[in-house]
Amino acid sequence: MSTTQFTAHTRDLPFKGTSNFRDLGGYLTAEGRSVKWGALYRAGHLAKLRNGDLRLFETLDIHTLVDFRSRMERERNPDRLPAGHHIHVLTLPVLDKGNAMIHEVSRRMRDNNFDGYDPDLKMAEAYRQFVTDFSGAYRQFVHAVLAASGAPVLWHCTVGKDRAGFAAALILRLLGVPHAVVVQDYLLSARYLRPRPGLLWLLRLTRGPRAARIVKTLVQVKERWLQGAFDAIDERWGSLDAYAEQALQLSPAQIAHLSQVLLDPPAS
Repeated sequence: MSTTQFTAHTRDLPFKGTSNFRDLGGYLTAEGRSVKWGALYRAGHLAKLRNGDLRLFETLDIHTLVDFRSRMERERNPDRLPAGHHIHVLTLPVLDKGNAMIHEVSRRMRDNNFDGYDPDLKMAEAYRQFVTDFSGAYRQFVHAVLAASGAPVLWHCTVGKDRAGFAAALILRLLGVPHAVVVQDYLLSARYLRPRPGLLWLLRLTRGPRAARIVKTLVQVKERWLQGAFDAIDERWGSLDAYAEQALQLSPAQIAHLSQVLLDPPAS
């Protein structure tokens, strides 16, 4: 496992060609154990990694890379990885079907027609779909982390805040990190995302203030969106434990193994 200077104490890693590339190390569980640094990473897409980024990426010794993007997103922005890498790459499309959400926004932008469109409601629905429609993808994700057995795993979507954000929240909760702390990590995307300069200004200029407000909402993170996903778990399965057993197909022994390989011992 990598022990570079960047993973020892750094939450947000200094990549130039992507943003929101974060190490989940250091979070404390309810039992006082901490998530290991250099084992779990979340990020936005890797299509624009620079040469220096690739050198930094290699130091992380990534074992498994999980890509939650739709086929359309992957084809539009294929990840750039180090030449000759031996990373196990797993594609698990979430909100795929050509990514209807992106298609709808693009169509409405083109037609400049936002009648009846509520971006906040759309995002809330998407988070519930992570649970109701895409538990199979998240099951494969968790089992990929399990199979890595403590070797570094990286997962990402396009900007690393929604599909990847729920994945991060899920694995942290399974490790016993309190929900309030999980929410804090989720909300860090608001700090670490680096949106394109002038994008909202350009939208306001070319498409009007309503288009700019809609896009501004879509690139946010909101606690109630994430909470909606966990509410959907409780509504359908009754508890996170039942969801882990029935939907994610994790046994108590497997969850214990995740804790064994991904958590440091309790501080003495």
